[in-house]
Amino acid sequence: MKTIHKINLNAKQVPLRDILNKAFWHQPINYHFKGQYIILQHKIKTEANTKTFTISGHISDNTSSETLIGANVTENIQHLGTATNAYGYYTITLPKGKTDLHFSYLGYATKQCSFILHRDTIMNIKMQESNQLQEVVITSKKSRRRIGSYTNGSQRNTDGTNKKHTEYAGRG
Repeated sequence: MKTIHKINLNAKQVPLRDILNKAFWHQPINYHFKGQYIILQHKIKTEANTKTFTISGHISDNTSSETLIGANVTENIQHLGTATNAYGYYTITLPKGKTDLHFSYLGYATKQCSFILHRDTIMNIKMQESNQLQEVVITSKKSRRRIGSYTNGSQRNTDGTNKKHTEYAGRG
């Protein structure tokens, strides 16, 4: 590996990783640890992995235009995601290149958009209701329990002794 220039660092009681980070800052060298060795490699700079762009927009109901709060936005290639805020807006930053976005919200059909990301992009999404759930029935096999609570206390009698008692409040 060709030496770029001489580096002098003074360090005491500093982790080796911090020293290497300072030494190779703004240098075309990456490092990683492999057992007791430090492996040095040339940094590979490509436009595809250094440029990022932001996709942002608003997600709403297709029929009523109602804002969908907490709608999910996931990107399946980079495995990143976000959710809409209280106003239905989202933003996600991704590297340049192929992008596969999925928009989902409970009770709505999932929407997918695949494209090549090469600039900041605004994508407003209208989601269609999905009537797949006709009815939800919740059943339980537990027997009914009493609802109530016990209260413990004590009272001081006139003769100086204490009397303990327990009271039950509730229905059942």
